[in-house]
Amino acid sequence: MLPVVVKLADDKAWRVRWCLTHKLHEIGKMALSLPTTDNYASGGQFQSKCITVEPENYTNIQITIVNSIEVIVDNLLNDQESEVRSAAAANVHQCCRLFRKDRVIDVVIPCIQKLANDQSSEYVRTSIALSINELSVVLGKEATVEYLLPQLLVLLRDPASPVSPSVCCMHIYICWCIYISQLLLDMVIF
Repeated sequence: MLPVVVKLADDKAWRVRWCLTHKLHEIGKMALSLPTTDNYASGGQFQSKCITVEPENYTNIQITIVNSIEVIVDNLLNDQESEVRSAAAANVHQCCRLFRKDRVIDVVIPCIQKLANDQSSEYVRTSIALSINELSVVLGKEATVEYLLPQLLVLLRDPASPVSPSVCCMHIYICWCIYISQLLLDMVIF
């Protein structure tokens, strides 16, 4: 399945790459789920389920899959077409849930920084502004303050009409995330 996804990410038609941005996290989540089988259910029917594994516990095969998805995400965020970049920016937070935090910082944050200053499309900047909200949950308080807050400030000063209101809406949520993580830390100390 992975070779097909890689080919779709490099497809010449931008609409194919655009569609992939909307499904990449689902494909990755499905590829990373470990199939397990339980005993037969009480009704005599065989049951199976998938267990989702945390990024820190990935097997070698799962690490290979995640590395490929990281490359695809990077390529989509740096695509030549602004529609693809905008769609990738809008969905990047979902893919980041599959990655380890340090890989998000190494691979995705440089793209976020570049796209926050992307003057070719206000839609790309608006998508980044909206995704920063969800990325703050993935990164946690310290990384959010260090990496995402400066980008929010850049986007807040954006002259394009839809970008700044998007930042204002997300700023409240990010402040709440920072406050909650500090509150939880204070509760652990006591």
